Amino acid sequence: MRGGGLSQWLADTGLRVDHFREEEILTRPQFAAVAEEFKATGTVELGTLIAATAKFVEAVVASDDHVVIADALVPFVPTLLAMGR
Repeated sequence: MRGGGLSQWLADTGLRVDHFREEEILTRPQFAAVAEEFKATGTVELGTLIAATAKFVEAVVASDDHVVIADALVPFVPTLLAMGR
């Protein structure tokens, strides 16, 4: 994936960059359980977030990307907190 700012600059240097934008939390395969739980209940359990994050880390390690940039250390948590979830 390519994005703006830092991710674009890194990609322009020839690096393979995965820019994980916060809004992608509902479409990233590793976070499918998070999306389903949030849509069903309006909340997400901590265990669900931890499991999804572990799947994301596994996918990163298995990828051929040089750099991964995430909009948040644990994507979507700031949004959930802002929404009072």
